[in-house]
This record gives sequence, structure tokens and C-alpha cells, in this order.
Amino acid sequence: MPPQRARFEIERTFTADERKTLELGLLPLGMDDHWLAFFEDGWLHCHRSWSGICRYMLKIEDHPDGTAHISEAWVNTKERLTLSRDYDTRLARYLVERTLGNEWPFPT
Repeated sequence: MPPQRARFEIERTFTADERKTLELGLLPLGMDDHWLAFFEDGWLHCHRSWSGICRYMLKIEDHPDGTAHISEAWVNTKERLTLSRDYDTRLARYLVERTLGNEWPFPT
């Protein structure tokens, strides 16, 4: 993530099973898959699969009972792909849900 970044708001709590699933990440399976997500040092990193550009970083804060929540969210503003923080929130949520294996509508 470059220094040109901005914080944005996103709320999501994870069950203990969902928290474990986040560590598996999201791998592109074909040319039509445009995103890659991986978990490292408490952060979910979301990259564009073709360019490798880091678009979002989401801090996952663990709770003692195994659940977790997103405590920080950052968007890359150097490589600006979207025009609003609202869209960034919706796109980051889409990526989280897809990483968990959930069907979720792509934001428009």
C-alpha cells in the first residue's frame, strides 16, 4: 500500500469459523477473476489480480472468543479506481464476502 491512502469506514463482525476462513484468502481461478486477497499479520490485503496493485487493507481485530471484527480500513488513493468512499465501502464488503465464500452482489 503506498503512502497515498485514505481511511474509510466498513463494519463487519466475523464468527470464529469466518475468522479462520479469512486466512485462506481469495485466489483468482481464471482470467475473469480480478481480485486476489490474502491474510498477513492481522491484515486482509486486497489486490487487483492482473496488476498486483494493493487496493484495500483491512485490519482484522481478534476477540478472545475467536470472533473478530474489522477495526481499520484503508484504500489506495494513488491508483484511484473509484470515486467515492461509499463505493469503496461496498466494494471492500464484496471482497470480504467473496473471500468468505458467500454470494454477494458486485456493487454498481
